[in-house]
Amino acid sequence: MEPHLGRRLLASFRRDYALAAKDSYIQEIVNKLIKISPDFCDMWHRHEIYEPCNGIRELNVNGQETSFDYTSMVTDLERHLRLIVYVKR
Repeated sequence: MEPHLGRRLLASFRRDYALAAKDSYIQEIVNKLIKISPDFCDMWHRHEIYEPCNGIRELNVNGQETSFDYTSMVTDLERHLRLIVYVKR
């Protein structure tokens, strides 16, 4: 699996969170994750932000590394919804 994939995904989420920070539902999710996951808490406090995701990603599928092309798209900016599409190479 791609190194630091969790950190990169969380950093992408942080970009979206910045647009939705006043949304109590989103804030509640972040607060719960901070409380229940030491890894999330640690990564959340790093304040990393990445640009929208595109490219090639290696994912572990049934115990085997598999390559995917991927892209992320904002599907509804007001509702803070993002779609990530993976296509097997």
